[in-house]
Parts: sequence; structure tokens; C-alpha cells
Amino acid sequence: MKMKLLFVPVVFMSALGIADCKPKDSAWPTQWTTQWTTEAPGLNLRGKMFTLARYSSGVTLYHPYFSISSLSLTPETEAKEETEAKDNENPPDSTYPYPTPPYWTTAPPRTGVSVCLRYMIDHLDQKSSTVFTLSPSGSFLSLSDNYASSYAVKYYYSNYVNLQPSVRLWSLASPSAWTSVCLTLDSNRRVVQMFKGPFMSIRKVLPVQYVWSGEPVMEFTGTDGQVKDVQVWNYPLRYKEVYYYMTEDSYWSQQGNILSWSHVRYSVRGQSFLEDSYESQTKQSIGRGSRLSRKFFSAGKTEDTKREMI
Repeated sequence: MKMKLLFVPVVFMSALGIADCKPKDSAWPTQWTTQWTTEAPGLNLRGKMFTLARYSSGVTLYHPYFSISSLSLTPETEAKEETEAKDNENPPDSTYPYPTPPYWTTAPPRTGVSVCLRYMIDHLDQKSSTVFTLSPSGSFLSLSDNYASSYAVKYYYSNYVNLQPSVRLWSLASPSAWTSVCLTLDSNRRVVQMFKGPFMSIRKVLPVQYVWSGEPVMEFTGTDGQVKDVQVWNYPLRYKEVYYYMTEDSYWSQQGNILSWSHVRYSVRGQSFLEDSYESQTKQSIGRGSRLSRKFFSAGKTEDTKREMI
């Protein structure tokens, strides 16, 4: 009797790299790719603003998928993380999608960084005010308003560049009560430039090259005033994109791909709080004796909603 040998092909899936699907440990950008399948947990802050207090207070904005527990925050008070959209938050705008998820699987390509925001401060108590600090626990980048239309960009602790946006680049249709600024930094060319409303500064070469760490976190501390419409990109904006931001009619088509005001999370410390923007308050129909709700947060106690007579 003859014997027939049967050969059964065996496919080793590990050889094709399929068996080992668990992502390796890496920095925070890699971790994003495993979580974008869930519903976006960010808040839509359109129509809102943060009121800042100078002493022992502050606001931290961060990407919805970034763990704030990894940050070294200001030690005076412990940041309280907002996890739900309650009375003071607008629901996500169904007509505008969330920012496109990052396409990278390793560290994202970073050719630079751009930050745009609107703020209101005065210089009654201090001549220089820090407008924002990007990536405070890493290779930070900060912008200071030094009064008289002069600004200072500080990075890597001891390096700085002074900028003065005084060259008119375009004409805006209507003036705004807010100071709208954009800071663009090109790491490859080692240049930085600032825009303030219709004005721009000259492009300046950095004394030391700055490469952004990619940490999607912004802090606002040490200043009395308000801030809103914060956007961050991981590349230097083109002039057309800056113009879109400055033109508020087309503003909502220009959203940051790292931090977006319509898709963000935040924590507050001390007496800083979130409330309706000035524009939203003026549109509200308020009769005599009506009340508006504002959220206050202070160290050592839970969220306390106070009501003020208007």
C-alpha cells in the first residue's frame, strides 16, 4: 500500500508583522493613533472667553487626547480638570467637524509652529504681560506684550527676540475690541514673525534655532484680562491663513490642527474662570433684574456657581 504525504502550508502571521499589533511605548504623539476611534471628548468653546487673574491663578488648554496628569503645573493650587460640557460650555457645533485626526504613526513632522488668539489686557499694574506660554513643561515658547506695540518672544529659557508689528499688510473691514495676534515660527529657516490685526512685524532670524517639542499644551498665567479663540498649528502659517484668522467672518474655517478652540479641554486654577464672551453677552436678551450664571473656580473647594445681578 502506497503512502501519500499531504503537505499543509502553514502561514506564520508574525512573519508578516500581523501577530504583534500592540503599539510600542513611545512619546505622546504615537498614543493619539490608538484613541481617535472613540468619540471626540473635546469641548466647543465658541462664544466663550476666559477671564484671567494675575496672582495665583491661571488657565491651561490642552489637546483632548493629551493626559494633563503628566504636566508639572504651578504648585500653588491643583488644577481642576473639566471633563464634561455643562452649563457654561456650548455643545459641539454639528455644522463644523472636528479637526482632522493626525495622520502620523510616529512623531509628527514639525516644520515649525503657529499660535493665534485674541486677548484683552491693560498695562495699569504691569508694563509687561505674558500673553501665552506654549509647551510649558518642555521646550517652551512664550509671547509677552511689552506695551507700546512691542512684543518679546522667549524660548529655551534664555533666548529671546523682540518684535514690533507696525507694517500694515492689509485692511480689515471693521475694527475689533479684541487684540488679535498670530505668531509664526519656521524652524527650518530659523525665522519668526508676528501679526497683530492688519499689521505685521519684519521676519527675524532666531539667534538659536527653536524646534517645538510637540506638547499640545498652552498656559495663561500672571495676567489680568481675557483670552479667547486660541488656535495652534504645527507649521508656519501662510499669509492667507493669517488673514483668514484676522477676518472673523471667515475665522471658523481656519482651525488649528494641534489645538482648536472648538475642540479642546481645559483646567483652571485660582480665580480664573470661563464665561460668555463680550459679544455673546451683548446678544443676550436681558430684562431688568435678570441674572447671568458664571462659573468660578478657587483652590481648596469644589466648583461653585455664583449668580450676579446684571
